[in-house]
Amino acid sequence: MKTSIDLELRRHVARYAAGRISLAELRERIAPLIWSVEEYHDRSAEQLAHDLALYFAEFSHGDWTEDELRAELAALHAPPGEQTPIPPS
Repeated sequence: MKTSIDLELRRHVARYAAGRISLAELRERIAPLIWSVEEYHDRSAEQLAHDLALYFAEFSHGDWTEDELRAELAALHAPPGEQTPIPPS
Protein backbone atom coordinates (compact mmCIF):
# COMPACT_ATOMS: atom_id res chain seq x y z
CA MET A 1 0.00 0.00 0.00
CA LYS A 2 1.27 3.45 -0.88
CA THR A 3 1.93 6.01 1.82
CA SER A 4 0.29 9.40 1.81
CA ILE A 5 3.51 11.09 0.64
CA ASP A 6 3.86 8.69 -2.29
CA LEU A 7 0.26 9.34 -3.33
CA GLU A 8 0.63 13.09 -2.87
CA LEU A 9 3.75 13.19 -5.06
CA ARG A 10 2.00 11.15 -7.75
CA ARG A 11 -1.12 13.34 -7.66
CA HIS A 12 0.90 16.52 -8.16
CA VAL A 13 2.85 14.94 -11.02
CA ALA A 14 -0.40 13.69 -12.59
CA ARG A 15 -1.91 17.18 -12.43
CA TYR A 16 1.18 18.64 -14.11
CA ALA A 17 1.22 15.89 -16.76
CA ALA A 18 -2.45 16.63 -17.50
CA GLY A 19 -1.71 20.35 -17.89
CA ARG A 20 -3.68 21.37 -14.80
CA ILE A 21 -0.77 23.05 -13.02
CA SER A 22 2.37 24.75 -14.29
CA LEU A 23 5.90 23.48 -13.86
CA ALA A 24 6.54 26.24 -11.32
CA GLU A 25 3.48 25.14 -9.32
CA LEU A 26 4.60 21.51 -9.46
CA ARG A 27 8.05 22.38 -8.17
CA GLU A 28 6.59 24.55 -5.41
CA ARG A 29 4.22 21.81 -4.27
CA ILE A 30 6.61 18.87 -4.32
CA ALA A 31 9.83 20.50 -3.08
CA PRO A 32 8.89 20.19 0.61
CA LEU A 33 7.76 16.60 0.02
CA ILE A 34 11.03 15.66 -1.65
CA TRP A 35 13.03 17.17 1.22
CA SER A 36 11.03 15.30 3.89
CA VAL A 37 10.39 11.98 2.13
CA GLU A 38 12.94 10.02 4.19
CA GLU A 39 10.92 10.72 7.35
CA TYR A 40 8.20 8.38 6.01
CA HIS A 41 10.45 5.32 5.66
CA ASP A 42 8.85 4.41 2.33
CA ARG A 43 11.32 3.11 -0.26
CA SER A 44 8.88 3.61 -3.13
CA ALA A 45 8.29 7.26 -2.21
CA GLU A 46 12.04 7.78 -1.72
CA GLN A 47 12.75 6.36 -5.17
CA LEU A 48 10.02 8.51 -6.71
CA ALA A 49 11.40 11.62 -5.00
CA HIS A 50 14.91 10.76 -6.21
CA ASP A 51 13.63 10.28 -9.77
CA LEU A 52 11.76 13.59 -9.68
CA ALA A 53 14.83 15.45 -8.39
CA LEU A 54 16.93 13.87 -11.15
CA TYR A 55 14.40 14.79 -13.86
CA PHE A 56 14.26 18.38 -12.63
CA ALA A 57 18.06 18.57 -12.60
CA GLU A 58 18.28 17.25 -16.16
CA PHE A 59 15.60 19.71 -17.29
CA SER A 60 17.32 22.62 -15.52
CA HIS A 61 20.61 21.64 -17.15
CA GLY A 62 18.96 21.90 -20.58
CA ASP A 63 19.00 18.18 -21.33
CA TRP A 64 15.22 18.11 -21.92
CA THR A 65 12.58 20.48 -23.19
CA GLU A 66 9.51 21.02 -21.01
CA ASP A 67 7.49 18.79 -23.35
CA GLU A 68 10.04 16.01 -22.89
CA LEU A 69 9.97 16.50 -19.12
CA ARG A 70 6.16 16.38 -19.12
CA ALA A 71 6.22 13.13 -21.13
CA GLU A 72 8.73 11.55 -18.73
CA LEU A 73 6.68 12.61 -15.72
CA ALA A 74 3.46 11.36 -17.31
CA ALA A 75 5.04 7.92 -17.60
CA LEU A 76 6.43 8.12 -14.08
CA HIS A 77 3.40 9.29 -12.10
CA ALA A 78 1.67 5.90 -11.98
CA PRO A 79 3.21 2.43 -11.93
CA PRO A 80 2.42 0.17 -14.92
CA GLY A 81 -1.14 -1.05 -14.78
CA GLU A 82 -2.14 1.41 -12.07
CA GLN A 83 -3.82 4.76 -12.51
CA THR A 84 -3.44 7.59 -10.02
CA PRO A 85 -6.62 9.65 -9.99
CA ILE A 86 -6.13 13.24 -11.07
CA PRO A 87 -7.96 15.45 -8.62
CA PRO A 88 -10.21 18.14 -10.06
CA SER A 89 -8.76 21.64 -10.34
